[in-house]
Amino acid sequence: MKNKFRDNVIDGVKIGLRSFIILYGLSLLISIVLNITVIEQLKDYMQGTMSGDVGFDFSLIVRIAVFIVNISFFHSAGLMKFGFIIFIILPFISFSISILDNKDEGLGDNLIIYFVSSLIFTACIGLASFFVRGDILGVAIDFVSVRNILITFFIAFIIQMIITFSRHLDSLQGVYLCKNFIKYTAGFTLIVSFIFFVLAVTKFIHNFFLVTLMAIVVVPNLAVYLFFAMIGIPLEFSEHINGLLAVAGVNLNITSLPIYFRIILIMVLLIMVLLAILSRKTHLTYKNIAGFTGLMAVFAFFLSVVTQIDLSAMTTLFDFKIYSNSLSVLIETAIYVGGFSVALYLPMVKYNNEKIKDNEDSE
Repeated sequence: MKNKFRDNVIDGVKIGLRSFIILYGLSLLISIVLNITVIEQLKDYMQGTMSGDVGFDFSLIVRIAVFIVNISFFHSAGLMKFGFIIFIILPFISFSISILDNKDEGLGDNLIIYFVSSLIFTACIGLASFFVRGDILGVAIDFVSVRNILITFFIAFIIQMIITFSRHLDSLQGVYLCKNFIKYTAGFTLIVSFIFFVLAVTKFIHNFFLVTLMAIVVVPNLAVYLFFAMIGIPLEFSEHINGLLAVAGVNLNITSLPIYFRIILIMVLLIMVLLAILSRKTHLTYKNIAGFTGLMAVFAFFLSVVTQIDLSAMTTLFDFKIYSNSLSVLIETAIYVGGFSVALYLPMVKYNNEKIKDNEDSE
């Protein structure tokens, strides 16, 4: 028993260290590419003190790598929030590679292993953040906080559980429906968001590489915001952003959109729910619908929290905030997804009952 526990702890330490090394390696690679290409080009778009240390610098490469590591876990630096959801891919890649050699242990053993690995991983990120604090583009960045430590541990643990048990959870109808709904909705919102982004940004920026990089970072967030629009949740912007949108002739307030456009968004959401329900493996029950609705509401709430962006502390010249009401997202997702699911489920129950009755009559 003691040997088993010790082996689990050792496996956890290995996974935690390996995951951090892989994550930092990926972040360092991205940082080098950014410094070689984009950082130099930013001179054309930046003024004042923020452009003071723009240029190729090894210490800057290290700081940006640690910065990428931190924003991949949605850490905040003081009042600044960097909610760019694309970076969550990096921890998933790191842990996916790290646990490949891990044997298919039971739930209890995996809980021990992933608890230890999350502790080690969190400690590594905390130490890296502490020792590599400094300025990035003239802005002091410090990710060391109790909040960030707790978030790192929680997300690291959940990621490992998802990777390990996602295939087993497919047997649960609610989880299966949720995964398919996310897949269909993400496909639609990403395509629409990419088209919108390209049409809007290329009016002002003509550098292909910079537009491509911005698209990779920004489009996933736009896709999330579009989903919020589908459930009737408006985005909240700072006054400066509202002013820029007005100059660009862009109105992102869902409440001011034409009624026919809002109806289209609702119909698209209904179709996504329908596709998810049609993908079911067996007959659905109200418990399946409740599970599907609850999981989607929690997932949408999580997206609302982690996609909040506040860069106002970077400069006193520009107030940059983008956020949504997380509680409203939770409630509206439950109402729309749950309501549509029940509305689509009832005819299916009626059809199945009539079919059973016809079979009994024929006998």
